[in-house]
Amino acid sequence: MLSYSRRMWEPRSLRVLVDLDGVLADFEDQFLNKYREAFPNEEFVKLEDRKGFYVSDQYENIRPDLKTKAMEVISRQGFFLGMATISGSIHAVKEIASMDNMHGWKNILEKAGPID
Repeated sequence: MLSYSRRMWEPRSLRVLVDLDGVLADFEDQFLNKYREAFPNEEFVKLEDRKGFYVSDQYENIRPDLKTKAMEVISRQGFFLGMATISGSIHAVKEIASMDNMHGWKNILEKAGPID
């Protein structure tokens, strides 16, 4: 039997999780740029040819040792910090954070500044 701690008509806070790579930040572009910078003479996958979730698996399909090289690039210090934001993503998160019942987002809004 299900039990509810609140009545269905009472307002509740929402919990929204926002992923970083591929949602707010451009993982694919960052990876390709850093991979080609680190391994300029190796084969690579063009952005338009990227398939699947794990970039390292696609590189392994080209040649097994390229998986290790792909993982090396992703594991480098600062890799995720250097990603460019995806157009409109920050604005969208600010919009969500400013909605009613979005508790816990106050610090995000203060650091991000006004919605453009």
